[in-house]
Amino acid sequence: MNPAVASVDIVQSSKLSAAKRRRLLAVIKKCMHVLKLENKEIVYEVSRGDSIQLLWKKKSSEALRQLLWLHMMLLQEGFEMRTGFGIGKISLLTKSLSTSDGTAFQLSGRCLDAIKNADNRIAIAFETDELNKEWAVHNVVLNYVLQRTTAPQAVAIARMLENKTQQQVAKVLRIKQPSVHQRLKAGGWVIIQAAVNRYQQIQNKAD
Repeated sequence: MNPAVASVDIVQSSKLSAAKRRRLLAVIKKCMHVLKLENKEIVYEVSRGDSIQLLWKKKSSEALRQLLWLHMMLLQEGFEMRTGFGIGKISLLTKSLSTSDGTAFQLSGRCLDAIKNADNRIAIAFETDELNKEWAVHNVVLNYVLQRTTAPQAVAIARMLENKTQQQVAKVLRIKQPSVHQRLKAGGWVIIQAAVNRYQQIQNKAD
């Protein structure tokens, strides 16, 4: 299973008011706490208050699910992320992720640079051309979904990315299960689920 690195920045963060910036930092802090509870070996750094770098050295088969969960958690609060996600080897791991190196870090940084110019929300890259050809399609579809997801849809999708059932999500949100189903359908849950499952299949096969 290859390590995974995500380089994240917040869309139009320079235009946020001081109050919204404080809210953003609070949301990020809460989300990172939840991720660390699920996988204590996740390493992350927050810089300038609007950039995050995450490393999944172990249990990286869950990285895309957790990353999309983070997208949804911020979306429901009115913030949008750009993410460059690289899966590959790590040749240098220092005390700071910003000075670490390896294919995963390089792919992540390149992906983030590329989507800034295209105004996309996510780009995923692997070490092999074969996988990258496949994921060029997944990237387009995931971007289509992420650019259109509403806050109510993001709330439901985030709960599903926590491996809950629709019935459990309905109970948490205090709405009926058909309403959850409608949010998921409109938000492209089937696409997100398929991408996460395919990513997990690739990572588990690499063991």
